[in-house]
Amino acid sequence: MKSKPSLADYIYSDVAASLAENGEPPCRLTLSSIASHYGVSLSPVRTAVERLVSDKLLKTFDNGRLAIGSRKSLPKAAAFKNVAPPVNHEKVIQADVIRRSLLGEEGFLRENWSAERYGIGRTALRPILSRLAGQGLIERVPRRGWKIRPFDKDDLCAFISIRELLELEALRLARPTLKKDRLQELLKANQTADLMSPQSLDNNLHQYWISNCGNPYIKRFFSLEAVYYRTLFDYAAPEASVVEQMADQHCRVLEALINDNFRVAKDALKEHIQAQKPITQALIDQLQESHNAAKESA
Repeated sequence: MKSKPSLADYIYSDVAASLAENGEPPCRLTLSSIASHYGVSLSPVRTAVERLVSDKLLKTFDNGRLAIGSRKSLPKAAAFKNVAPPVNHEKVIQADVIRRSLLGEEGFLRENWSAERYGIGRTALRPILSRLAGQGLIERVPRRGWKIRPFDKDDLCAFISIRELLELEALRLARPTLKKDRLQELLKANQTADLMSPQSLDNNLHQYWISNCGNPYIKRFFSLEAVYYRTLFDYAAPEASVVEQMADQHCRVLEALINDNFRVAKDALKEHIQAQKPITQALIDQLQESHNAAKESA
């Protein structure tokens, strides 16, 4: 019996097919960019990249950078384009927990019930629940299971206040290390190619200066505390008008940094962070309305 394709298999086949058909990868050739593109951790990405390098579809330089490999190897990659993505149980469970959190539910996830509901063994389920707890989405309660963290308006306001202080400080600390070519890339990622194209939104600018700030306590806050609200917002799928508003705010921050106008960049970032309050609340209200409508029609 053939084994089901893994996440690494899917990433390998999708990158290979993109190289074969377009001569280009589906995203930037860095481990973090590939992981972000497929919405996975670095582990399956490393496995897929190792295979792509081994098959000469990609190559590595002495400094660790990745590049497209031998052109002669590319045509055979098309054979992998029909590999379907496997079920990502972690993303399915995470999405369900986030939905319930946004609706203000305080229910519990019990291992037996959850394993049956999501079609996954308890051994594989436990580390997923532990990672969700690390993201602040659930909390382990002895003898009761995993308690879902309900969304709270006051908690959101408290988080945004601390986020503003720490991210502005991260930007100040990272300022000497910011590269204009990278800022230009981030700016382009938040601009539309033409009037007929949908608005682009790329949030990687925040991580750029946070990862370069040199302060481990700031990094720890954003790697732990910020994950809850980041995952809530990503799940809520903002409308086009909200995406356009956020992308415009990103562009204002980046353009100011490119033009060496740090004061304007700082003010624009502060305005962008504060705008998360009404945007997030509007998304919560929208989800609540959809949920109520679905219950009435059921």
